[in-house]
Amino acid sequence: MTDLDDWRVPGAPVAPSPVLSEAINQASAGLDALLAVAPSSLGDEDVARLVDFATTCVDRSTGAVAAAIGEADHRRLGDQIGARHTGQWWARRSRLTRPEANRLTWLGRRLSEELYVPVHTALGGGEVHVDQAWVIVKAVDAIPAERQDVKPRAVAHLLGLAQDHDAKQLKILGRRILDAVAPEVG
Repeated sequence: MTDLDDWRVPGAPVAPSPVLSEAINQASAGLDALLAVAPSSLGDEDVARLVDFATTCVDRSTGAVAAAIGEADHRRLGDQIGARHTGQWWARRSRLTRPEANRLTWLGRRLSEELYVPVHTALGGGEVHVDQAWVIVKAVDAIPAERQDVKPRAVAHLLGLAQDHDAKQLKILGRRILDAVAPEVG
């Protein structure tokens, strides 16, 4: 393949990625194998393992969705069908409700920002739940614009707290995040 083969007219279709196709096939096969296991046939420990693993899978896959929808928003894919925004485009494609699509589109857009890369990484790694990621972003966004300097510390602090607190508790702690990362301001 030459450099000329990589060149394409802007807006021209791109061939499907074989890497993505293979990853989707492997993930689908793994999920099929997991779904073939009847929980009723498992012992208590295995049911607990299945619950833990499935919960982590949901969060990790939502991390992948957030990355993809953040990129779709960046590329303005909804413009191709005249959608007013990416959430509307995605709701139509996926049959999600508009509020659900808009919420995840907002999260995907925010997680694609440099400040929130650690949150996106933690979500994709199964270290935080979707609701915890949402709370962290909202809490850090609420920090006044003139205190941009403390936002990275706030993200790191809230990610640490997320290991011991659910989203509801994290939201309460997030309201007072300046007390923890910038006591002189809080």
